[in-house]
Amino acid sequence: MNLLLVVNILVAICSVLGILLLAHKKKSGFIIFFIVEACMFYIGLETKQYGILSMSVTYFFSNIYAYYCWSKDDIS
Repeated sequence: MNLLLVVNILVAICSVLGILLLAHKKKSGFIIFFIVEACMFYIGLETKQYGILSMSVTYFFSNIYAYYCWSKDDIS
């Protein structure tokens, strides 16, 4: 089994896990999505799909912003 296939399977499993964690209001879902976006970045680079690569960077920073907003709401 090649590395790209393993990474794709990891992304699929982690995406579902991340969604479930966020649905239950667990911040650890963000950590899972950071891993997903790092994997998607790798997939975009390896397959030369620059749309996937740029979206993974955009989603990564969006997750940072969302995590910040959740953390800010906890303090208030």
